Amino acid sequence: MTSVTAPPRPSSQVNLNSNETSNDINEQQVVNFLKNTPEFFRQNPEILANMSLPHGSGNAVSLVERQVAILRERSMQARHKMSELVDNAKDNDDLFNKTQALVVDLLKASTIDELFEITHTHFSDYFSVERTSILIIAPALETLAGEISQPFIRSEAHAQEKIASVLCADATLCGVLRDTESEFLFSSSNEVGSAAVATCEINTDTPSTLILAIAHKNTDHYNQHTGTLFIDYIAQFLQIKIDQLIKKNANPETGQ
Repeated sequence: MTSVTAPPRPSSQVNLNSNETSNDINEQQVVNFLKNTPEFFRQNPEILANMSLPHGSGNAVSLVERQVAILRERSMQARHKMSELVDNAKDNDDLFNKTQALVVDLLKASTIDELFEITHTHFSDYFSVERTSILIIAPALETLAGEISQPFIRSEAHAQEKIASVLCADATLCGVLRDTESEFLFSSSNEVGSAAVATCEINTDTPSTLILAIAHKNTDHYNQHTGTLFIDYIAQFLQIKIDQLIKKNANPETGQ
């Protein structure tokens, strides 16, 4: 007698990793797959975190279900916090690299004018600062006439008349300026919505003041909550470099 081999029975499993689209997989196929793969959720625990598995307890919420919901929420918050930390770390790393490049170029400057021009260029091209102003306030314009070009010098009398509150500030100012202050610092009040202004004393024969100011057209871009660590650092660096250049020019033979 000729034996007849029965055709293979169709498998009740469904390959969820196949190229079939979701429209080709019905609910029963998923049920059959899970029945035949009891270790699936143990091997893929991350799936459970996004599933809702209510208990048959009517309108009451079971303790286990509540605990799972809290853990899921905390897990999401932790992931979001981690993402923020990673983004902040990237921003800080980028800021550090840009600041380092600026400092290296400033160290190479051989004149005060060059020092200011480098700062203007870096602030505009690498830090996206819309407006930058660097000024030296001196008791008399001729005091530093041989050291600094005219556009960077203002007389103390004129400054006291226009920006007395800025000169008297104990810390860097951030916020909206008066029109007269904007015009003095940036030569125009147009598109100066808010600004950050740092000041430093310069050790010259007659006390002078360095002003480093940056501005943005948005009135709330620089405000009382704005961090000033960066602009303070650059202002202090400029102060030290200016003192060095003035001393060097005063003693060309020693270079000190």
